[in-house]
Amino acid sequence: MATDTAEQTTGRPQRLATYTADVGERTLVGQRVDGAVRISDVPADGRGRSYLVEPELGSMPELEALRG
Repeated sequence: MATDTAEQTTGRPQRLATYTADVGERTLVGQRVDGAVRISDVPADGRGRSYLVEPELGSMPELEALRG
């Protein structure tokens, strides 16, 4: 089967870190979308609001800087 180059490619979400906030446990998740890595802050239990932290990281050093 041929792949359309305009087709959006999305990788599997990867847990980067977990922390506890006033609202409960949260997880930072990285996911590759169209060649760039997006970082989101999501509730660890899957219930509640998610936030986009960084829409487009282009390099590993940028990701490492976020991880501290």
